[in-house]
Amino acid sequence: MPLSICVLASGSSGNATFVSSGNTHLLIDSGLSTTELQRRIKAIGYETADINGILITHAHSDHYRAAGSLSRRLHIPVFAPQTTIDVIRSRSSKKRYRRLGSADTVPDAIGDISIKCFPVQHGGEDRNAGEPIGFVVTNGDASFALATDVGRASQEIIAALQGTRAVQIESNYDEEILNRKLTDPEHRTDWEYLRWVKSDDGHLSNTQCAELLALSISESTTDIFLGHLSENHPNPKSDNNSFELARQAVIHSLRQAEKPIPAIHRTYRTGLRKGQSSILLKLE
Repeated sequence: MPLSICVLASGSSGNATFVSSGNTHLLIDSGLSTTELQRRIKAIGYETADINGILITHAHSDHYRAAGSLSRRLHIPVFAPQTTIDVIRSRSSKKRYRRLGSADTVPDAIGDISIKCFPVQHGGEDRNAGEPIGFVVTNGDASFALATDVGRASQEIIAALQGTRAVQIESNYDEEILNRKLTDPEHRTDWEYLRWVKSDDGHLSNTQCAELLALSISESTTDIFLGHLSENHPNPKSDNNSFELARQAVIHSLRQAEKPIPAIHRTYRTGLRKGQSSILLKLE
C-alpha cells in the first residue's frame, strides 16, 4: 500500500508536510499562510478541502500558523498533544485566522494511515513549545518518520526512525559556521539566539543529524528529506548552513558506519527566494 510524501515547506519561515495514502490525506504542521498552503497542495495534484486531518508537532507559530483558518474554513480536524493545544490557545492573537478553535489529541489512526508519536526536546523555558513530538505514519509496508525542531538526539527518536522507509529530519546548522559567528562581534546581536540554537532545546547540527541517522536507519530506509536548513534568509549573512554541507555530512557519517546511503532530498525555506515544495515522493 502506498504513501505519497511532499515537504511543502521547511524552515523558520514556515513548515508543512503533506502525506497521502490515496484514500487519506494528512498535513503535518501548517506554518505557511492558508493561501500559500492551498497553492502548494494544488500544485502537487491534491485539494486542501480533501485533507482529513492536521497534525501539529509543537506550539511555535511557524508550525501552526494556518491550522485555525483551515479548520474553520474547511472543517479539517486539528490534532496535537493537549499541552501544545493549551499553549497555542494561550497566545491570543489579534489576527482571528491564527486562533485555534476545535482541536483534539492525536489518534492512533486517521483513515487507513496509522499514527505513532514520539517525544522530542525543543523550545525551553523562554520559547515554550508545549509538548513537542515527532510522528511516524504508516500505511501497509510504507512508513514515514518526521523529526524536525529537535534539540538533541534521544533513544526515543532513534527507535522511531528504525525500520521506516522514509525520514524527514532537521539538519539546521553547520557547526563551524555557528561557532565562528559566536566569536565574531559583527554577530553580537545574534549571540543569544545562536546559543539557543546550539543548546539541547534548539536544533540539530549537520553533525548531530548525520550521527543520529547513522545510529537509526537501516537498509529499509530508501529516502531522507533534510529539513529546517538555515539558508535562504533575506540577508545571506544570517545563513548558518547549506543543503550541500548537510548532505555531505550525512553521506560521510553513513559511510563511516558502513551503511547504505539512501536518496537524499532537499527541502526549501522561504526567504530571499520564495522557496518551493520538495519532490513528491511515492513509496509503493
